[in-house]
Amino acid sequence: MTGCTDDTAGYQFANDPRPTRQAATPDAVVTRPPPPPAEQAAAARPFAELVVARGAPDRIYFDAGAELWTVAASGSEPGRVFAPGSGESIVGVSPSPSGDQVAVLVASADGRSSVLVIAPDGALIEVFDRILPPPAAMVAP
Repeated sequence: MTGCTDDTAGYQFANDPRPTRQAATPDAVVTRPPPPPAEQAAAARPFAELVVARGAPDRIYFDAGAELWTVAASGSEPGRVFAPGSGESIVGVSPSPSGDQVAVLVASADGRSSVLVIAPDGALIEVFDRILPPPAAMVAP
């Protein structure tokens, strides 16, 4: 490939590197002051604290054999809440919404029932005796 030019300052092929000029150095460099520090980030919290649902009970109640046990929602502080006496059995359990107490329906061998309201440490809060059993219904075969 050939080319013509009227410039006599120097001939240059198309694939030759272009001459460069020295960049002028600035007289003064203007800098901005750093932005003010942002608010401090919150400290990291343990995972167990982050997954606790608001309004969820603090304690979980469960049967262990014939006994009623409790454990904190975090998995700590297990303990026995109630053990029925001889001839008694736990028929039903209903914890309060906050988990700070539990109602236990206890049936005795002689057919009597009672409802016990118990604190997580096993302290008896209230007793409801003479609970009538539900009437038996006859079901056709």
